[in-house]
Amino acid sequence: MDTKNMLLWAGAAYLAFQAIAGYAYKNFTLKKTSVKLGQLNLNGLPGKVFLYIENTTPAAITLQSVIGELLYNNTRIAAYSKLTPVTLAPNATTPIELDFFVAYQDVTAAITGAIASGAFQTFATAKGIIRSAGVNIPFDMPISPF
Repeated sequence: MDTKNMLLWAGAAYLAFQAIAGYAYKNFTLKKTSVKLGQLNLNGLPGKVFLYIENTTPAAITLQSVIGELLYNNTRIAAYSKLTPVTLAPNATTPIELDFFVAYQDVTAAITGAIASGAFQTFATAKGIIRSAGVNIPFDMPISPF
């Protein structure tokens, strides 16, 4: 294959990738996040974070993975991930449930940081990356207490 054809194929692949990325980015939205806490144990606090993702298309969309962390006062207190595909129902909001664990030392670091900075927040945030169609879509959203 000559250089001209190779450049044409590379350009076409780039445009196709951009179209897929734009489609994925425009057609689903993280609407809300919430947390359900488990029972305290000797090591810390288990829980679940729920991401409510709206798919505005008439077709199902497959998410390849979700990886993220819970932050309090910009300090990581827990991580979560789902590395298996999740299908978003068409024209609907789909909840995605992800397990996390907050170790006592992580909570201590977050509280110490808040005291040192004088910046106390009344909410935590969920931050991460949703991967769909080979595209990484970042999110950063306050966790709803309701």
